[in-house]
Amino acid sequence: MNYFGFTANIIDACMLLFGKGGKFLNARGNRLCFLIDIFCLTYWFFMDINRGLYSQGFSCIISICICIYGFINWGKKEKLQKEILKNKMTPTKLK
Repeated sequence: MNYFGFTANIIDACMLLFGKGGKFLNARGNRLCFLIDIFCLTYWFFMDINRGLYSQGFSCIISICICIYGFINWGKKEKLQKEILKNKMTPTKLK
């Protein structure tokens, strides 16, 4: 099925805006951005595969992996920062 109709175009537009909101959250330093990006990229993966855009779908898989890595890594940094503040340690004392 190559043509999805008007409703699919509206859903695509909503997912596009939702994804741009995720980018805005990333710029603001909010970790939620990665979850929004994973959600949007998963949607785009299935739509691309359904439309026969296999290389674009593969690109989405790579981006999803990067988002998962970013979500985990950002969480570790936040945890470390909280620990530093809690113990009133300076970063040089951590070495």
